[in-house]
Order: sequence, then structure tokens, then C-alpha cells
Amino acid sequence: LLAAKSAESVLAICAPTEIKEMDAVNVATALYRMAKLSDGLSSIRSSVVSHVRFECLLDALAERLHELNPRGLVNTLWAVVQLQLSPAWLPELFSRCRDGHSSFSPRDLSAAAACLLKAPSLQGSAEADALRGSLVRAMSERITEFLTPTDLVCAASALLRLEYRDEHAFARIAEQALQVFDSFDLAEVASLLWAFASSNLSHGELFSAARTVLEQRVEDCSPQELVHLSWAFSRVTKADDELLSGVFAPTIRAKLLEFDVPRSLCTLAWVYSNAGVLNEELFSDMAHVLMPKVRLMNAHDVSSVVVAFAGIEYAHRRLFRALAKQARSIVHSFSPLQLSRTIYGFGVSNADDDTLFRTLCEQVLKQRHLLHARNVVDILVGLVEAEYTPRRVVKPLFEDVPALSRWLGAEDATQVLHAASRLPKEFRSSCCPQKTIQGLLHIIQRRVQGWFRFRPQDLADLLEATQELSCI
Repeated sequence: LLAAKSAESVLAICAPTEIKEMDAVNVATALYRMAKLSDGLSSIRSSVVSHVRFECLLDALAERLHELNPRGLVNTLWAVVQLQLSPAWLPELFSRCRDGHSSFSPRDLSAAAACLLKAPSLQGSAEADALRGSLVRAMSERITEFLTPTDLVCAASALLRLEYRDEHAFARIAEQALQVFDSFDLAEVASLLWAFASSNLSHGELFSAARTVLEQRVEDCSPQELVHLSWAFSRVTKADDELLSGVFAPTIRAKLLEFDVPRSLCTLAWVYSNAGVLNEELFSDMAHVLMPKVRLMNAHDVSSVVVAFAGIEYAHRRLFRALAKQARSIVHSFSPLQLSRTIYGFGVSNADDDTLFRTLCEQVLKQRHLLHARNVVDILVGLVEAEYTPRRVVKPLFEDVPALSRWLGAEDATQVLHAASRLPKEFRSSCCPQKTIQGLLHIIQRRVQGWFRFRPQDLADLLEATQELSCI
């Protein structure tokens, strides 16, 4: 079985008479080998699973499940998921994995969790859900047993994808990782930090150790690793100009043509924009590479690039014209977040394109019931900056503000007030009545208590808005 070079070769060995003589390990190994050798080959998988010998193998395995050791149970689960099977004994397999998971090795725990994640069709099964819960608890409690970089990365990724964002569990993973950090390669560092950032969790010592490694070896990173690492630092606000411009930027520029275009470069644009770092030389190079690929961009790509380049639109007007054209052609695919960020980006870049804004606003009205507070703020700011403020669009958005007020921070309320102060006077009061203005001022007064401090620009905007709206 182990020497077989193809799934068909394994199947040839599994004659009914041979299967009867096999023990549980042999049967599980045969299934595992067929799954592994047909990985990614759908035609081979179909021919194998429809063969009568394969049916005999599944029947034999049903009778021997109780004989399997922990590794045999995990390998069988992996094979079932890989071959997209749903045998009658699948619930029993889940139950046996759950009952025996305390004997699983750290790698078995992660592998079993990965199997559940890879088969969405298993969601909703009582046995699968019970196994999922047992695996999460076991991984969280047994983190100290995860000793190798691979095991720690698998654990962090599994907990992330199982939506178990427990700060204490991830802190224990970080502590374990720091003990063996010298053994991590760059791909493992990137994967671990990505898991932390995707969970919106940070760990000062872990990110500091990763930064030290990058300062010494960033040129050894692959393009994908550069994307994951820079994204992770930016996502948890650990990125600064020294790291992004001094460490990452030279290597990114040197490898620019090796990146997947446009997704990877769009992500990098977001990284720098989110961190508030504007490296004009890098952005000029990225714009040059992105320009011929704009027509391949999806809504996420467009919104990321528009916001990232908004501050230097004047230097990349050809790119912005292409982005506007692409945005119009795929406008129906924009989510509320992508729609709001796109309007904001084009607005603050002073794009002069009424057709674009009219098209985007039509989508705003259609998706109005889906907009979150931050979406409304970005849309209002973008439209006001673009000086495109049709009453039929801005009035409904201001009407939604009171209902969304609980999710508005002081900065958000300030931006809405400032946007209201810049509306045309002929319909300002009907769009944003005094009751709404007073509600926004109350939000600011309530939120600024304690240690809150205004940024200079926010304070200037607030003073300008209150004066214009006669609130002082």
C-alpha cells in the first residue's frame, strides 16, 4: 500500500479476498492512500469512489472503526473529507474521534480540526459540532504540548478558523512560539502573525521578535510572505514608517514584478494606507504595475487602491480614471463596506466624475438598509468632499444617523457634523435638523470624557462645523 504510486494501484490491491484479510490499520491506510494519490484529480477520484472494490473497502472499515488508534481515526477522517464522502458510519467516526481526542497528539488535534473546516457540508451535524467543541477545548488547554513551529502555526490557524478568538489561548501560543522562535522559518512567522492579526489579537513580544527577524532577513521573504507580514503588522497597528518604508519598501520594490497582480499589490496599498504611511516612490512603482491590470480588479481591490492612493491622486490620474471606469462596470458587486470606502476614496481625491458618483449613489440607496454607522460616515464625507450632494441621497443618510448613534465615536460624530456644515444652505436644515445636530454634539460630549484627546484636524473640523451650524 505504501509503495503504490497511484490510486488505481491501491484499488488493484484491494480485492474482496484481500480486504477480508486486512486489519483496521491496513484498511484505513488503503483509504488514506487513495485520498492522497487522487488529491486534486477529480476524474480519478470519481472513478475510484464509484468502483465496487471501494464500496467493499468502506464496508470493511465500518466494521473496524472501533479498532483504530488515534492516528488511524484522524487519517480516516482526512480521507473521508478529501474524497468528499458521506458514509453511513460517518457519525460514528465523529463520535470516536471525540471520545478518543484526549489521546490525540498536538498535530492530530490540528489535523482533525482542519478536516472539519475543509468540509462545510459537515456543519450542523450534532456529532461534528460536538467534535469541534472538544477539539477547541483540547487545543486551548494543551497549548504547552505544541512544541514545533509547524504545530504552533497549525494550532493558531485552526483556532482562528474555528472562530475561537480567545485572548488567553493565543497568548499561550505566543509564549510557546517565543521559546522556539529561532526555529521558525519566514513562512511560519508570516503564517503565525497572520493568524493573530486575523483574530484581531496582538502580542507585543511576539511582534517585536518578528520585527527583529525582518530587520535582518526581510530580503529573504517571498512576495506572499511580504504581503502577509506587512498586513499583520498594519492590521494590529504595529506598523510605522520606519518598518514600512525602511524595512519592507525596498524589498517590495525590488520584487514588485513577482507579486500576484492585482490582489497582492492592492493588499499592500491597504497596508500602507491603514498605517498612515505614504511612500511616494513605492506607490509610484505600484501604480505603474497596477495600471494595465485594473480591468481584472474586483470590488475589494478597487476600494483598497482608491483609498490608499487618494492622498496622491494628482500624481496618478490615469490610474484613477481607469479605477473609476472599473468601479462603474462592477458596481453591482460592491458590498456596503466596499461601496462606502470607494465613495470616500474618490471623494477625498477630488475626483470630478458625476457619472461615477451617480452610479455609486444608486447602489447606496439600494443597500441603505445594510449600511453600518461607519459606512454612512464614509459615504457622507466622500460625497461632501466631492461636492456631489444630491438631496435624495444625503437626506436619507442623515435620517439614519440617530438610529446608528450608539455605534458612532467622537471622531465619527465630528465628521458627520462637518459634512452637514458643508451641505448647500438651501436644503441643509431639512437634511440635518437641529435635533440631529444636538444628538451628534451629545455623542461627542459623552465620548470625550476620560482620557480621550482630539486630533488637531478633528478639533479644527469640530470648531468649523459648530460655527457654521450656529452651535456656539
